[in-house]
Amino acid sequence: MCIDCIMSSMKRKQLNLILSDYDGTLCPTTSVKGNTSNGIPQGLEKILFRLSDRIPVCIISSKDFTYLHNRVRFAKVLSCVLGTETVIHKPHYGDYKIDNFDCIGYQYLITSSQSLMDNSKLLHNIVESLQNQKYKDITIEEKYDSAKEILIGLTIDYRHLDNWQLFKENKEPGIRELIQRNINANLTTNSSSKYRPFIQTYSSHPFLDVYGVECNKGLAFENVLLQIKQGEREGNVMYLGDSENDNPAFRKSGISIGIRSDLRLNPILDSRYMLDFNQLPIFLKSLIDNDLIFSEELLTIGHAK
Repeated sequence: MCIDCIMSSMKRKQLNLILSDYDGTLCPTTSVKGNTSNGIPQGLEKILFRLSDRIPVCIISSKDFTYLHNRVRFAKVLSCVLGTETVIHKPHYGDYKIDNFDCIGYQYLITSSQSLMDNSKLLHNIVESLQNQKYKDITIEEKYDSAKEILIGLTIDYRHLDNWQLFKENKEPGIRELIQRNINANLTTNSSSKYRPFIQTYSSHPFLDVYGVECNKGLAFENVLLQIKQGEREGNVMYLGDSENDNPAFRKSGISIGIRSDLRLNPILDSRYMLDFNQLPIFLKSLIDNDLIFSEELLTIGHAK
């Protein structure tokens, strides 16, 4: 077989599964967060529902299930709070009441509920410490398990500021130091690092995260594949993301695509390809029209000449 033919076949892959980040990938990072609004543009959401009728579409996010529930109704699996909780989910078109999660097949936690409950107290202490310091320019997003009983993560968010780059440079280091002091002061010396809360930072994004247990999107990626139970090869899995915490998943996927949704951000991504946010619906629709066979040419459809 000629070299050109081999290269062409390598670039064309029958897609079996799509995994995607949510915030900054399917909706812009600059989107105003609301309790009921869906951050995914309506046209893109319709395309994602069309895809989910053909193959599983799954979400790997730092958000919790309550936040994601009605925002990613097309998803087969929701890997929440960076994989701390994995939820098998029945895609649905109608709006389910927030307290009536009958779309859940089952869910499991990455570690024992007792470990997470112990660290939940520590996370509550961090929230109290930040509030006592009277940081006026931040919002604190508390993330719970789907039963709403265990605090499993926090996001310290300042994306609403006009000049959040200055805040990141001048004030975020002090916030990180305060959080780390709380973690160190409340852990026993024999605590395994695997079960300690940890801080996720970003080079350019206007927030930082604190998680109740060690987790990352590479582990979440593997857990989602186990739950789908269809024997997908990683080469036939596409992953979409926009920030550094997506890199472990990018490295495990056969087709890795970074999404640019905010020109003020310039993260270093391990994705093989890049798309602007407004190109994503065009690309996904072209993928459907091409019978879910990925080729690099699909990434250029609709680009300005």
